Order: sequence, then C-alpha cells, then structure tokens
Amino acid sequence: MSSSEEIDLLNRKLSRENKARLEAEQLLEEKSAALYEANQALTAVNSGQQEYLTVLSDFALAITTIKSIDELAWYVVREVVGRLGFSDCVFYLYDASTKSIIQCAAIADKNPEGQKILNPLSISLGQGITGSVAASRRPEIVNDVSTDPRYVPDITPGGSEVCVPMLHDGILIGVIDCESPEKNFFSEQHLTALETVASYASAKVAERQAHDRATARTKDLEQKIVQLTKLKEELEAAKEKAEESSALKSRFVATISHEIRTPLSGILGSLDLLQDEEMPTKAGTLVEMARNSGQTLQALLNDVIDFARSEAGMLQIEPSAFSIIELVSSIQSFWLPHAKARNVALDIDVKDDIAKNYWGDPARIRQIINNYFSNALKYAKSARLILSVENVAMAGGDGTQVQFSIIDFGPGISAEDQEQLFSEFTRVGAHKRQIGDGAGLGLAICRQMAELMDGSVGVDSQPGSGSRFWLRLPIQSVLEQVDDRPATTRSLDSFRERLGARPRILVAEDVPTNQTIIRMTLEAFDCRVTIVNNGIEAVEATLNHDFDLIFMDIAMPEMDGMAATSRIHKLLGKEKAPPIYALTAHGMDTDREEFEAAGMVGIVTKPFDRQDLYTAIEQCLLHEKTGKEDTNIQGMYEFDEHSMLDRDMLMALLDPLDTDSRSMLLNQCIADLSSCLQLITDGFHQKDTKKVADATHKLKSVSGTFGLVQLQHLSGTASELGKQGVDAECLATAEVIVDRLPVGIEALRLLVDAPPVGEV
Repeated sequence: MSSSEEIDLLNRKLSRENKARLEAEQLLEEKSAALYEANQALTAVNSGQQEYLTVLSDFALAITTIKSIDELAWYVVREVVGRLGFSDCVFYLYDASTKSIIQCAAIADKNPEGQKILNPLSISLGQGITGSVAASRRPEIVNDVSTDPRYVPDITPGGSEVCVPMLHDGILIGVIDCESPEKNFFSEQHLTALETVASYASAKVAERQAHDRATARTKDLEQKIVQLTKLKEELEAAKEKAEESSALKSRFVATISHEIRTPLSGILGSLDLLQDEEMPTKAGTLVEMARNSGQTLQALLNDVIDFARSEAGMLQIEPSAFSIIELVSSIQSFWLPHAKARNVALDIDVKDDIAKNYWGDPARIRQIINNYFSNALKYAKSARLILSVENVAMAGGDGTQVQFSIIDFGPGISAEDQEQLFSEFTRVGAHKRQIGDGAGLGLAICRQMAELMDGSVGVDSQPGSGSRFWLRLPIQSVLEQVDDRPATTRSLDSFRERLGARPRILVAEDVPTNQTIIRMTLEAFDCRVTIVNNGIEAVEATLNHDFDLIFMDIAMPEMDGMAATSRIHKLLGKEKAPPIYALTAHGMDTDREEFEAAGMVGIVTKPFDRQDLYTAIEQCLLHEKTGKEDTNIQGMYEFDEHSMLDRDMLMALLDPLDTDSRSMLLNQCIADLSSCLQLITDGFHQKDTKKVADATHKLKSVSGTFGLVQLQHLSGTASELGKQGVDAECLATAEVIVDRLPVGIEALRLLVDAPPVGEV
C-alpha cells in the first residue's frame, strides 16, 4: 500500500474516532442533565417529607397541652393542615343525637376573618362526599369534584377534594375535609399525612369527650350530694322534730299519768281501808260503787299508758316457763265472781294435746284474755262463755301454734265491724257510746302485745251466731316443772305473828293523802312506819336510824328519789344500806334499768294496793333471812339428767343438718358451754357477782338455743340477781349451775356422733 493510501486510511479512522468522541460527550451531557434534574426532584421530595414529619412532630407535642375540643379543632386547621400546604380545610365533629357531622373549625373561604366559621353546615351521614366518608368510615381522594354527583358546593366550587374520617376504637368522632381549586391536586402522600393528623386528633377528641363527660358526671354528683346533704339535713331536722314531739308526748303521758295516779292512789287506798271498817249497808254499797268506779278509771289509765308505751316501743316481753292449766285456772277464778253476778256460766276447755308447760309471757297472755273476758261480759249478753285452749295449724301448714279463744253465744258482730275491732280508739255496733267502755284501746293493745310475742289476734263471728275472739302464739312446750295449782289470794298476815318482829319501814312521799294511806296500810301489817317528805329527809333519816326497807317516791321536791337512793348508797355502802323500792306513779317507767342504775331493787306502782306492798316487804325480809342462814338453794331446783334436755326443741334445730354440720354445731356449743362453766366456776369461788352475772347472761342464750331450758332458766335467774346486786342468791344459784351444767354438756356430747334422722 502506498503512503498516500495509508494517510487516507488514518484520516478516516481519526474522523470516526472524533465523531464517536463527540457523540459520547453529548450523551454524557444529556445524562448529567437528567441526573441533575432527578437529584433536584429528589431533594424537593425529601424536603416535603421532612416538612410533613416536622409538622406532625410539632402536632404530637402540642396536642398534650390542648385543653378543649374547640382549641384542638382550630389548631388542626390552622397549624397542622395549613402548614402542610392545603389551602382549604374544614374540621367536622359527629353528633350522635342527630346522626350528622357539624362544622366547628375551618380555614380559607369558610373562615375569612380567621376567628369563626361562616354559615356552619350540619351534614347528615351519607350526604355529599363528606357525609359519605363519615358513613363509610373510609378515606377518599376525589380528583375532580365536578364529575362527582355527591359533591355539594359550599361557598366556592372546588377542583379536587381529600376527606378522612376521625375514628377512635371504631367509633366515629368526626371528619377532616380539604379542598383545592386545582384538579388532581391531592396525592397519596397528602392522604397519608391527613390520616395521621386525623388519628392524633380523634384520640385527643375522645379523651376530651371522656373528660368532659366525667366532669359533667362529677358536677352532677356534686349537685346530687348537695341535694342529698340538704335532704339529709331536712330529714334529720324532721327526725329531731318527730323525736321531740314523741318525747313531748311521752312526757305528757308520764306527767298526766302521775297527776292522775297520785290522787287515784289516795282514793283507792282510802276505799280499801274503809272496806275494812264496819259500816251501814248503804254506806258499804256506796264505798263499793266508788271503789269500782276508781278501778274502772285505773283500768282506763292503764290502757292509755300501755298504748303510749307500745307506740314508743317501750312494751317488753318477759318470757318464762309457765303452766297452761295454772294460767287458765287463775283466769277462771278471777272472772267467775263477775260472771256469776251476771248469771253467766264460765267454762274451761283445754284440749288433750296441749302440753303441761310452755315458754312464753304469761302476764301478757293473761292481759289479752282478760280483755276478751271483760268485753264478752259487757257486750255479748251470752248465758255462757268458754275459754278454749288448743293447737292449730300455722299459716301455710308449717307447724302448729297455741290458740286461746273466748267463745260467746251472743248476737255476734258484723263483718264491717270486725274489720275495725282491733284498731285504736274504736268501738263498734250498739256499744259505740256506752258510758264506762273506756277509750277503745283495749283490743288495739291486745294486737300490739300479740305482735310483740310473734303472734296474732282476731275474731270469727257472724250476726246471730256468737263470736270467737282468739289469740294465736307460736310458743314452745318445755319440760320445766311449774306448779299448776290454781293461784289463790294470799292472806296478808301480821309480820309480827309471822316473824316475831315488827319491820321498820321508811316511806319517802310528798303527798299528804298518800302518806296517810300507806301509813295505815303498813301499820295494818304490824310495821313501824316513818314518813318523810323528800329525798333530803330520807337520806337524813336513813343515816340516823336502821330501817328494814325503804319505799322511795321518785318525783319529790328538794331531792328526787333517784338522787336520794344514790346518796344513801354512797354514804352507807350498797351492802349496808336497806333495800329500796321505787314508789312511783310514772306510767312510762317500764324500763327498770334506770332504777337499777340508782340501786333500787324493785318497783311498787301507784295506785298501790296492799298486796304489792306486802309482797315487797316479804321478799326483802325473807332475802335478809336467807342471807343470814345457810339455805339450800339446790332444793329449789330438783331435776335429773332426763329432764335436763328438751329433745324436741334441740331436734328441730339439728334434724335439717347433715352429720358434719351437726357435729360442728354441737362441738361449738359444747365449747361455748364449757367456757361459760369455767367463768361461772371462777366467779363463784371468787365471789365475783359481776363475773357470774356476765357469764350466766351468755349461758342463758346458748343453753336456750340448744334445748337446755332448765339451765336457761337458772342462768337467767342468776344473771338478773347479779344485776340487782342480790349477791347471796346469785352465788347460790351459780353453785347449782356449776353442779348441773356438766350434765347438760355431757347430754349434748352424746349427740355429736349420732346421725340425723333418716341417715344410717
């Protein structure tokens, strides 16, 4: 190849290389420009993302200091959404009561002044784009709202819209809605950022709503507390007023009863003494009439007082073992003369299934039956009356109860009158206006006393067929021996003849008439009587003379009977002071604790009768005698282990139980009884009457529950003697308990492993 050819070849090769180099340089410039543009775009994106993160971070910090929902709404639309670059934003809250979302904060056209929303809208769920998002609870981007039929123009038409719901635990809180005049303005990045804002905002709204509800409830509770406090104060004021009224009524009854009893005591006492004198027949008849009238007045007064006691919750039941035969026989003996005077036969019908002895309050039972008899003799006009005692089924057939009935064969009582009979201040039929019928309280008091004994009263009658007035009591039979001989009126023999000495009695009484009556009554018993006018004179007389007994009036001038009694015991000592009986006309003094606290041993109520005074003197003198002599209290309680336990009462308690429950219950009882035995034994040997009284009080409850009715009676007696300060008899009774209680414990121990009825 020639040199020219080689040069030409080299030139062509160089030209190709230059062209390739130029093409490569051009391509590099194009790539560099594209890379620059891409880098610029990436920088812009990163800057926007960083701005979003900054806004959201600031929102997360600011939200902790926001105090109200309104403040939150405005912060979202201004400081959050506004900084994200959205030109238009509305914050809606959901109203469950109207099922709609309501505008509460906005920027741009809805808030030109930056302070409040112009024409805030209330949008129902499902209405428009915003309502649809609220109903579906799903976010949406609408690139061209003009093509969406749901769009509802507000102030100015929009181009595009993004809307997200605010949800908390799946519950709709509200909606955040943003619009732009440009179509296709909102991206997924905008949606993500707005959803984050909505999430923060919904949690805060839910928290503030819960706080607001709690605050409202707190205020409501505070108002209710204020109302309840006011109501409580009003109720306490009403209660105090009622108690004051009740106390005033009680004081009124006590005062009136005292004022009536005082002259009545003088009247009846004088008439009693006159009946002991020889008088012309006519004078004797007048005295008897006056005495009967006085007794009627006394009965009326007692009814009023008993009713007042019952209304004040002061009536008390004092249960003990008693004989049905003795009770009905003594009632018959009392009423037989009255029945004969009216040519009325009085019969007793005690059914064969009635047990010999029962546990109950014979005094209250007697009072109810006496009221029935009194009414029957007044109103029935029957030639025959029957006192019937029988067992009858309880309501529902669950066991039996004892029914006492007074049956007459008179004109009977209408159904209308029967409904009113046991109401207070009620008299029915032809007897509504008869003189001497009382205040119409007798049967009302019978009802109240029966209810106190967990019983009931009633009447069965038809006009023309007579009447049956009944008392039903759920009393239980007991094994305790009770003297069933009919009670007889005791002979009030001279104490000089009975004891060979004349008792010396001090009477503190400020009413001259009563002084005369009680002096004459006591002197008839061969007592030596000293009369003083008040408590001061009573204390002075007691310090200067030896008395066997003091009858102490309660209401006296200078110093009352309670204060005088306390003063005597303080100066002489309780053991050396003579026994003191309260001599009172206060009808409301049913609670003996007040007198016992002052050291008195008993009560004689005005108008007093000779039997009451005689019995009080007799008890004190015999107690003094037994305190000096070694009497055998054991002889008063003769019984063996076979009569120790009332098995029927115990089995009623144990039969429903299984073996384990029976054993557990009996073992606990045995442990309690053993503890009582130890305490009573210690108290007896230490001559500590208080310890004996406390231990026997507990023993009374335990022994009675488990059928040891005789030990219940003994412990009740010892406890009462101990409370009254009758130390010698209390300790003597404790000695009997210490001797007999182990027998009772052993009787229960034998039952511990015995299977219940029906088990093998």
